[in-house]
Amino acid sequence: MRSHTADLDSNHNNRFTIADPLSIGFCEDRLARITPAIRPFIEQNKIPGALTLIAREGALVHCQSHGYADVDTKTPVTQDTVFRIFSMTKPVTAVTAMMLYEEGLFSLDDPIAQYLPAFTDMRVMTPEGLVPAKTPITIRQCLTHSSGLTYSMMPDHPEVARLYGEAQVNEVYRREDWSLEEHTLRLAKLPLIAQPGTAWRYSEGLSLVARLIEVLTGQAFGVFLQERIFNPLGMIDTAYQTTESNAHRLATLYEQSPDLEGFAETSQYGGDFTQPAKLQAGGAGLVSTAPDYLCFAQMLLNEGEFNGTRLLSPKTARLLMSDQFDDQLSEYLLEEARPLYKGVGHGFAGTVVTNNQLRGCLGSDGEYSWSGWASTNFWVDPKEQLVAMVLTQLIPQPDQVLGLKERFRQVVYQALTTSKETI
Repeated sequence: MRSHTADLDSNHNNRFTIADPLSIGFCEDRLARITPAIRPFIEQNKIPGALTLIAREGALVHCQSHGYADVDTKTPVTQDTVFRIFSMTKPVTAVTAMMLYEEGLFSLDDPIAQYLPAFTDMRVMTPEGLVPAKTPITIRQCLTHSSGLTYSMMPDHPEVARLYGEAQVNEVYRREDWSLEEHTLRLAKLPLIAQPGTAWRYSEGLSLVARLIEVLTGQAFGVFLQERIFNPLGMIDTAYQTTESNAHRLATLYEQSPDLEGFAETSQYGGDFTQPAKLQAGGAGLVSTAPDYLCFAQMLLNEGEFNGTRLLSPKTARLLMSDQFDDQLSEYLLEEARPLYKGVGHGFAGTVVTNNQLRGCLGSDGEYSWSGWASTNFWVDPKEQLVAMVLTQLIPQPDQVLGLKERFRQVVYQALTTSKETI
């Protein structure tokens, strides 16, 4: 098992300040607990390797690699390892939407069918059969997983999942045979799992948002991301495919064994990232590195700005990272769908901690976070001015059954010696 501190090299040191832990309220001895906390996950063959990162007040305080990006070749994880971030694509898509929202191109409660007419007459699957949707799907609902759309792998409704599967609609798969437009047209033909605005169900809604971007701008979604987010923020390794120069840095993707006792390399999910994908989905598909995604996360923490580049106004960034449901509806939507997430609401494409005491773990009210299917996770904590992430490449997410994310959270917050939160 391998573990070492990964100091940022010349590709990144112009983007981040490296801080002495004590100067920004961390205990160096307590930060040293991260390695022994992560090590058992690798020694017990639960994950192949990981990259852990912490920044506070805009300065990097911890960037450490553990284990391997490829177990067979003993290729180590490094700061430049390229990860498939799957659903961590979603917050990026949400930012693109809010950029155009600021330009006055739409309102959040506009029906999505105003821009994507195929979604005009939606139907809802009920125990009695298909019924018309009572209200139109709105853009806000697409951003908050309350549109009535779902995913083919969600267990909520087997019949709807079957129809999604027959239509081959799943944005986590790379497709060279159809575009984002074709993807959303296929979704429009499928029934909803619930009436719009009445239930939180993890869904393909962010791909509708990505298609909205294409319609409003006349640009392919990937081109818009490159020109309006990745280039301005200096995200040099983030895209829908690897470049010739960074393909060798792409971590191997592994799938967990059914007995949870190990994992094996898989090519079933995500496809060949060295080749271009025609489908550039809003909910999955990007590859990135820890330093790249730190640029994005720090922009959110800075309320829309990073290194002199402003993508969003402070008020817009706060709106994106705020709970979009009132207390009663938030409890119904999230507690019913995800019983482990007490004290957590939902913003645009990410969870928001509404009551950390109720959540019952180290952290702060107001945290915004999201994960990716291959076990990537990040969060921003505005109260503590903190960004943290743990990246690996294992399907399904170990935090669902192994506790990797929460174990990392424990050792991040216990290392803080000063808190900015007022009691």
